[in-house]
Amino acid sequence: MISAKDDSIDEFRSDARSLERVSFPWETHQWFSSGFDEQEAMLKRAETCTREFSSTMSYSQATLRRLHQSHLPEKGPYSICMHRKDACTVSYTEVIVKSQTISIAYLEGAPCKATSWSKSKLPRSGFPC
Repeated sequence: MISAKDDSIDEFRSDARSLERVSFPWETHQWFSSGFDEQEAMLKRAETCTREFSSTMSYSQATLRRLHQSHLPEKGPYSICMHRKDACTVSYTEVIVKSQTISIAYLEGAPCKATSWSKSKLPRSGFPC
């Protein structure tokens, strides 16, 4: 949950038996999910992010989009744009909070193939949550 009013970011995790709330500082974050070898997927994707941001020194929108379209370290279950026989990445969502606006961009389908964006922009002032 992202609250621009409170400058807070909370993630809710569930194992179908319990619900855990994890709070994050108000700064750039990325989330990836995996139904396959979750720990290894998180490790490989974190390594890919670290390498990408170390080489570009940028969290620009273009860098983030390139990263989410990538098949590093190789096309398969551990790449950020994931492809397996039984599953694949199905969407990409950006939430950008600035002092005056909140922008949301959604790309349906695997980011390496999809091209049609749905976009919304809302004023930050007076936003109820």
